[in-house]
Amino acid sequence: MDIFVLKSFIDEIPIELEEAAIVDGCSRLQLIRHVTLPISMPGIIATAILTFVACWSEYPFALLLSIRHAVTINVVAAQFVTQAVVKYGEIASAVALGMIPTVLFMMLVQKHLVKGLTLGAVKG
Repeated sequence: MDIFVLKSFIDEIPIELEEAAIVDGCSRLQLIRHVTLPISMPGIIATAILTFVACWSEYPFALLLSIRHAVTINVVAAQFVTQAVVKYGEIASAVALGMIPTVLFMMLVQKHLVKGLTLGAVKG
C-alpha cells in the first residue's frame, strides 16, 4: 500500500520540470537526484513514517519470528496473560514502554508528516 502512496507523490511532479532539466543537460541520474528526489521528499518522508508505525505494531510477525531471549515489547505484554491471572499493571507498563519510541518519533517528524500528507491534496 505504501508503494501506491509514494507513486501518487511522484506522479504529481510536473513533467515540464523534468523536460526542462533534460533540456538543460541533466542526465537521468542527475534528473532523479536534483529534480525528482527533492520535490518528492515530503512524500518519501510521509511514506517512511507510515511504514515505521505499521511495522512497529506488527504483533503476529513478532510473535512468530522472535526467539526466547530476544522478543519485542508486544510479545512481552502478551506473556503477562495466563490462564490463572491477567497482570493488568504489567501489561499497561509494557504497552507504555512500547509506545515511547513511536510517540517520540512522531513528535520529531510531525511537521514532515503533515506536509507530506497534505501536499497531494492541494491542486494548483
